Amino acid sequence: MTVTTTSKRLLSRFRGFSPITLALLALTAQAQQQDDSAPSTFVPGGALAPVFVTANPLGDTDLIAPTTAVYGDALTRRQTNSLGETLNGLPGVSTTTYGPMVGRPIIRGMDGDRIRLLQNGVVAWDASSLSYDHAVPQELLTVERVEIERGPAALLYGGNTIGGVVNTIDNHIPREPVKGGDGAVDASYGGANNARAGEAMVEGGNGRFAFHVDAFDCETSKERIPSFAHSDRQRALDGPDADQAYGSIPNSDGRWHGGAVGTSYYTWADGYAGLSYNGYEANYGSVAEDDVWLRMHQDHVAFASEVRNLQGPFSQLKFDFGYTDYEHKEIDNGETGTTFRNYGYEVCIEVQHRKIWPLEGAIGVQISQNTFSTLGDEALVPTTQTTNVALFGLEE
Repeated sequence: MTVTTTSKRLLSRFRGFSPITLALLALTAQAQQQDDSAPSTFVPGGALAPVFVTANPLGDTDLIAPTTAVYGDALTRRQTNSLGETLNGLPGVSTTTYGPMVGRPIIRGMDGDRIRLLQNGVVAWDASSLSYDHAVPQELLTVERVEIERGPAALLYGGNTIGGVVNTIDNHIPREPVKGGDGAVDASYGGANNARAGEAMVEGGNGRFAFHVDAFDCETSKERIPSFAHSDRQRALDGPDADQAYGSIPNSDGRWHGGAVGTSYYTWADGYAGLSYNGYEANYGSVAEDDVWLRMHQDHVAFASEVRNLQGPFSQLKFDFGYTDYEHKEIDNGETGTTFRNYGYEVCIEVQHRKIWPLEGAIGVQISQNTFSTLGDEALVPTTQTTNVALFGLEE
């Protein structure tokens, strides 16, 4: 039997330990490697498959920044009806709770505009940061990966993202050549609200041209609870003649559906260009008011391109663009009370330069503009238009 030098060092290091102690050490090391947020992949030969984290522009597999990535089976097991609840319980992450369909991530106690939500690296405008009963218009059935950036590198995505960044990644724009066809169907049922969900996805290509199509539909009943919906104190204030909900939370049901279509073309050996559209429609009740429903609609168009292995001082160029048109109406007793509207675009150009002495890194520019308005009985803010222009850089 041949023993390598490394193996000899290990053997000499643990010489004198009993077999039971060595077994406990092995089990401890194995337990430390098992993490639902980043499951390891076994590869013959003892090497681990590289984990690519898009939150780091350099694409390093060494996570020097506090980043959490959830994907694969770990993401499937965590999926619920909202983005916040799906990520709830990860290191430093909790969620707002305003019914089973509404949940926005809270990172280290910060929420609202201090947390930036991205789709494939660019913002998709909504109104979820304005009020806790506004849902995040993202369907996790079609998401392949969620990345949470909690460190100072989150400032690459905006000066107000001091809480962190949550980036959901899908394959609406295929980023690798596809040959042949592939598809998937996902269906689920259960939970305290009898959630029913289904999704179908088809992808294909000929090595140069690729396409992606998906559609989803989800519906929930009222959330079941073991007692009264209101507390003893509130029921006393309501009086003995008031109807009290028992066994379920009133107005906690809803339905949402949508889909996406995307295509990409590999016009060069080391790059691609692609375009996608995805739509989201939701109609759900507000648990704060028994007679109020929210009807939500979002259209999002994205363009992405990447060129690798460039000649000269820069080795890689990325271009991302997203335009979003978002609207939701609050329906009170069948009549529209308030309408929220948010539409705008964001563009990000990022280049990675070759090593300059000991430094390697990426620089870029980010431009965004959005118009937000509220009309009706609860017009919280006047119509505002916000424009941002930023330069950013990351060096290691």
